[in-house]
Amino acid sequence: MRQPAPSRRAMLPVFFNQRDNTLMYLMKHLRNTAMALGAASCLVACAATSDPETPTVVPGAVDLSGKPKEVVEVKPLSAEEQARVDAVRARSQARLNALLKRDYAEAYKFSTPAWRALNDLDRFKGSNEGARTWQAVDIRRVSCPEPDQCEVRIRVDARLFTAAAGLKRTNVSTHYSEVWIQQDKEWWYVQNR
Repeated sequence: MRQPAPSRRAMLPVFFNQRDNTLMYLMKHLRNTAMALGAASCLVACAATSDPETPTVVPGAVDLSGKPKEVVEVKPLSAEEQARVDAVRARSQARLNALLKRDYAEAYKFSTPAWRALNDLDRFKGSNEGARTWQAVDIRRVSCPEPDQCEVRIRVDARLFTAAAGLKRTNVSTHYSEVWIQQDKEWWYVQNR
C-alpha cells in the first residue's frame, strides 16, 4: 500500500512552520525591499557628480576672513533664452507632477514622439517604477547650452525601505539631470531607458 505524499507544508523546515509564519513574512517584504533597492539604485545611478559651473575668483570678492572668495559668475539671459528656460521648466514640472501623482499616462505624453513610437505605456510605467517612492521634487536649475537642447537639474526626496534600518522607511534625497530637446516648436523629454 502506497503512503500519501507529504503536504508541502510538512516538507518545509521546522522554523518555517512556526506560528508567526516567518516564510510568509519574508516573502511579503521581499517584494518591497526589491522595489526599494531598485529605486535607490536608480536614484544613485541617475545622480550626477557635479555641476558644470566652475567657481572663479572675482576681483574684490572676499569671504568673512578677508580671503578671496570663489563665486560663480552668471551672465544674464536674453529674452529669447529666458523664454526657452521658462518653457522647459514648465514642461518638466508638469511631467514631474504627473509622476508624483502616479499619472503615468500623462507623464508618458512628455516623452519624444520617436521614443513613444517604439515604447508603449506599460514599458514607460516599468522604467519609471522608482517614482512611486518619491515624496517631493524640486527643479534646481535649467540650462540650455544649445538653442534646441536643455538640461534640467532636479532634486528628488524619496522614502525607501532600507535593510540597514531593519526594513524601516528611510528618507533620502538625490539629484539627477534630464535632457529636453525641441522638435517642431515643442519641448520633449529624452527618455534614456
